[in-house]
This record gives sequence, C-alpha cells and structure tokens, in this order.
Amino acid sequence: MSVKMFLSSIFRKYKDREYRLILVKDLIAGLEIDDNQKSLYLDSLEVLDNSSLERFYNKLTSVIEIIEEDENKISFQKNKLEAYKINTREEQDKKQELNSFNLILDNI
Repeated sequence: MSVKMFLSSIFRKYKDREYRLILVKDLIAGLEIDDNQKSLYLDSLEVLDNSSLERFYNKLTSVIEIIEEDENKISFQKNKLEAYKINTREEQDKKQELNSFNLILDNI
C-alpha cells in the first residue's frame, strides 16, 4: 500500500467520522429532551470509537426512519379522514339542495 493510498484512506475515515458526528449532534440537538440530557449525549460522542459511533449512527437513523414512517401514517390517516369529512359534507349539501328543490316543486 502506497503512502498516498494510506493517507487517502485515513482522510476518508476521518471525513466519514466527522460527517457522522455532525449529523448525530444535529439530531441530538433537535430532540425534545432536557438540555442537561442533551449535553450528556453530546459529551459521550467524544469518547466513542469509530465502530461504536457507526453502530450508534445506524441505530439512530433507524429510529428516525421509524418515527418518520409513523408520522407519515398519521398524516395519511388525517388526510383520509379530512377527505371523508369533505365528501360527507358535500353529499349532505347535495341532499339538502335536492330536498329544497323538491320542496319548491311540490309548492308549485
């Protein structure tokens, strides 16, 4: 292995680690938890080795994917319910309009 490849490999690993640290820090900062708890999580990141950071990153992204999936399901259900309410309201309006029209015809 040449020196250039060795340095490139180290730089890539460093870059990946720094990238993951930045992402994890941003994710932790966005959590709705106590500030002291956030500080503990952020401080603990500094002592993680590369494999532990990789595992933590993978678990965290998996949890976020699950949360996003749940939020998407909830959003879909809300949209479906809203569409149902709108359709029901439109049907009721049509029935009322027909009843009004029939009442007018009956009075003629």
